[in-house]
Amino acid sequence: MSDLRNTDLSEIPDEDLTPDQKDELQRRFNNFFGPLMKAKFDQEDGKSKKKVRKWTPGEK
Repeated sequence: MSDLRNTDLSEIPDEDLTPDQKDELQRRFNNFFGPLMKAKFDQEDGKSKKKVRKWTPGEK
C-alpha cells in the first residue's frame, strides 16, 4: 500500500476505487482534518472569553 502514498487518486471515480485506494483516501482525510477536528472539540464550550460591545458613532 505504500506505493499509493504519492499516487494521484483525484481522477478516479469513487465507484472505481479499490479498497486499498479507499483506505489511502481515508488516511489522507484523517491526516488533513484530524488536527482541525481535534482543535475544534478541545475548545471550551465554543464561547469567546472576550466581551464585544456594539459601538455607535459619537459614543465615548
